Amino acid sequence: MENTLDTDGYLRQAAGNFQVAGAHLRDAEEQLQKCVRMLEDCARMVRAIPEDELLLWGQVDDIIQANETAGKQEMEAVNS
Repeated sequence: MENTLDTDGYLRQAAGNFQVAGAHLRDAEEQLQKCVRMLEDCARMVRAIPEDELLLWGQVDDIIQANETAGKQEMEAVNS
């Protein structure tokens, strides 16, 4: 009889764990759906940017990248 009670306890525990896992899965799915909606909104906004503005932002990106690269170059010693 003792083995039957242990088995019953394990089955109840497994069922409870399954329910908890299902709740976590539903929460994860909701968060992923929110993320998908935000990415879709972002994609719509990017597609709505006029072509000339895209060129301007491309130039800004080039300037920023050039400044970051210049900051990474090794400093020369200063003569005293």
